[in-house]
Amino acid sequence: MDGYKDRPADFLFAYAKKMTALLTEKPSLIDEYQQRFHDTMAFIQRVVPNGFGKSPKATETPRTRFEAIAIGSSLALAQKPELSTESPDISWWFTSEIFLALTKSGGANPIASLRRRTHYVRDRLLGVPEP
Repeated sequence: MDGYKDRPADFLFAYAKKMTALLTEKPSLIDEYQQRFHDTMAFIQRVVPNGFGKSPKATETPRTRFEAIAIGSSLALAQKPELSTESPDISWWFTSEIFLALTKSGGANPIASLRRRTHYVRDRLLGVPEP
């Protein structure tokens, strides 16, 4: 989220450019980043009901929901790697009014909104009580 200024397209372009330069300079990081991605997706597949979808029959995933789950899970795994082998019970907050409100698309681009939804997932996975 470093450098994010409420404009996703600009941020993603700059991030892709920055990461291309970094990985060109240090190709050894490619395996590390790929592993982090695979570990995060495997964790989500294992513990998140319906994956990124809202229901078992969902055919679309709101971007805000994807961000919250993917980034929040990655942040939690970075802080607590052993979480990858645990099965936290997330059913109680995954359908909560707070999570659903945080992942609505209206007003989704400001950095404060992005942080709130990703940190909400991170904190619940780490066992931090809901505010």
